[in-house]
Amino acid sequence: MSDEGYKALLGMFAIAYFLANIALTIELHHYPMKSRVSKVFYYLLVWLIPLIGAISVHKKLKIGWAKGSRFGGHNGPVDPGDSGF
Repeated sequence: MSDEGYKALLGMFAIAYFLANIALTIELHHYPMKSRVSKVFYYLLVWLIPLIGAISVHKKLKIGWAKGSRFGGHNGPVDPGDSGF
């Protein structure tokens, strides 16, 4: 791959990273937290530690994809006899 190809690929990753962090920042803004300091800490974690910070915030606060969904995720224990269908 040429040097310009690597720059284009890096640019696409940077745009995806930026958009994902904006979405997570909006979720954090609406997340009910008592402490302003903890909210600022989570903002900094998301923006200053690429990828690992966002994954940590999702899992710690159980927001976004970490909270589960009706399409396969769940928030509680699964009955051993439940096959999911």
